[in-house]
Amino acid sequence: ATTEAPAKKHKPKPRLTHFFALRVAPDALRETAGAVQTALVEADKDLAKCVISPEKFHVTLGLLSLGAGDHDARQRAEAALLEAAAAPPPTVVFPGLDSFGDRVLFARVEDASGDGRLANVAAASKRALEAHGFPNQPDFAPHMTLAKTSKARTRRRLKIPKAAWVGLADAPGAGTQTLATIELLSMAGDDGSGGYPVVAAAPLGGGELIVATPPDGATVEVSAPRSKRARWKRNARARRAAASEKTV
Repeated sequence: ATTEAPAKKHKPKPRLTHFFALRVAPDALRETAGAVQTALVEADKDLAKCVISPEKFHVTLGLLSLGAGDHDARQRAEAALLEAAAAPPPTVVFPGLDSFGDRVLFARVEDASGDGRLANVAAASKRALEAHGFPNQPDFAPHMTLAKTSKARTRRRLKIPKAAWVGLADAPGAGTQTLATIELLSMAGDDGSGGYPVVAAAPLGGGELIVATPPDGATVEVSAPRSKRARWKRNARARRAAASEKTV
């Protein structure tokens, strides 16, 4: 008789907790964001919970997981950030709106530098992250999220109907903007002004690393659920996080 080898257990993917980004000035597209919010709420009042505040406007460059107390990962992330910062700062424009299906509404982001700087800093970020142990980085899709359904805490599945925003699809942008700093941001918490907490930052074009959050404060630990309701909330958060991993 033959004995079958036990099935290999697949190690679960670590939950994404942080990301590299180019922060967009809060006033950029604030008027358009307000018009979008009004249009979405008119279509479905629950969509008000999906709107991203202008203080969180950014262009995502890479995703990573920094475990609680993992100082090695934190150091590797900071080293990758500093390497990526060697790329020159891009100048961008926001020519209109688009969506990823009915779950994410975003402003299109296009390079106005004339020499591919936006793509270059994205490529530099991906190379640096993967070289420092953060593999499988997604392909760069330049966009700035204005609303996403994964942000809302509702029992029913929300949709962002195209009919609600298509009239604003070609709304004028906020002119050109130079994105001069690359940042390591935490997906959890708040910086006190409505934005994502900054863990570290570096000026594009070369410069010193600025550490904004002490290593011990880089991550947030989630305690184990103590009731069915707590477990339901935790699972709901996990589903939302999984749905939004590529649309931060």
